[in-house]
Amino acid sequence: MKKSVILLLITILFGCVTTESVPETHYYLLEDKPLVMQWEEGNQSVSVEIVAIPAYLQQKNIVMLEQSHKLYIANYHQWAVDLDTMLKNVLVFDLNQQTDATNFVDTCRDCEKLKLYLDSFYPTFDGNIVLTGYFKFSKANVTSTGHTFEIQVRQATKGYLSSVQAMRKAISELAKEILKQKR
Repeated sequence: MKKSVILLLITILFGCVTTESVPETHYYLLEDKPLVMQWEEGNQSVSVEIVAIPAYLQQKNIVMLEQSHKLYIANYHQWAVDLDTMLKNVLVFDLNQQTDATNFVDTCRDCEKLKLYLDSFYPTFDGNIVLTGYFKFSKANVTSTGHTFEIQVRQATKGYLSSVQAMRKAISELAKEILKQKR
């Protein structure tokens, strides 16, 4: 009897052990190919600075708005590089692609500055990308009025890859808005 109880307990314990494997982690970049920066000789330079980014975006995991007021942090879908670094690189690239009149750069000592304050940047479960915040230009202790932006881009299909691609488009739209104010 004792042997059969022990055998039954061992069988129950082995039945509780799961054989499910951990899902594969996927890593994403905002750029789909290496960004090659080109500047026009003699143009005015403007350095791009990301001044503020929400705390929930200062992590590797992709964050989605699941429902009103509730964020979902993806466990197995992550940024390959810090989001603020990628955002700055892609924005500098897009700004330079869309204008020949100004050279936008990562850093510059004595040049005009574009300061970006990000309030939100995430995909939603219903397939939209939301990018909001404001930006302003400053030069030699003179700061322009801040310009707010609220950009929404629709994802082409469902899924994280489509979300990242639409986030990339949202940054291009932001570059267009910045250049409208620069003129």
